Amino acid sequence: MTYDWETDDEEANSTSGANAPKTFVGFVTNGISYVSFLFALVAFYQFFSPFLGTPAIGAVETALPTVVAPTENQDVIIDVAPAIAGVVATAVAIYLR
Repeated sequence: MTYDWETDDEEANSTSGANAPKTFVGFVTNGISYVSFLFALVAFYQFFSPFLGTPAIGAVETALPTVVAPTENQDVIIDVAPAIAGVVATAVAIYLR
């Protein structure tokens, strides 16, 4: 859009309609990026909740498969699926932005 300083009006030029699909695609892409980042925060919270002593989120527990990994202590294993999902979701969010 061009701006006319004399009459204080905005005028749409002939190419303004061509940017509408780009704007919509950008809006959807940004929305997916923000949702992906939000999912990453929830997944990282789910991973660190046993260490923080906070309650886990039940929806995340049921949505993700269980992937166990040993720790330095021989008797302790942890579920690393939320950490893996958080890293992947963060990578997707950064790629889209």
